[in-house]
Amino acid sequence: TYDSTYAYESCYTSLNIRNKRDYPELYKNNNDLTRNSIESFYVFKKKLWSKADYRSDSSIKKKPKLIIELSKGFPVIWINIKSNAIGFGGQKFCQEFKVAEIESIHLQNIHPAKGSGGSYLSRTKA
Repeated sequence: TYDSTYAYESCYTSLNIRNKRDYPELYKNNNDLTRNSIESFYVFKKKLWSKADYRSDSSIKKKPKLIIELSKGFPVIWINIKSNAIGFGGQKFCQEFKVAEIESIHLQNIHPAKGSGGSYLSRTKA
């Protein structure tokens, strides 16, 4: 060991607390979709991931039952004419944005090479 004027002594204490509980009321989807409210529907036959951290993003909701049935578990994009919104769904979760609040949407799927890869959705607000 050595003494440094820029550092603490050689020992320290660390406390790390993680909340791993599930809060289903935060991601409950109040959107009652019907077949008549869906104008367009596109299913991706590839594996795409969607954001699932509903604690850090309140727009992340559970994928509606109708969308799960229609997409057969695959990722999907839909247009909801009833609420004038566009929805993006992964395997379990989704995000739906009002058309009036969207300036642009960027979907990116990065194949694993040296890293893990991933799928990304970004939206520029109007």
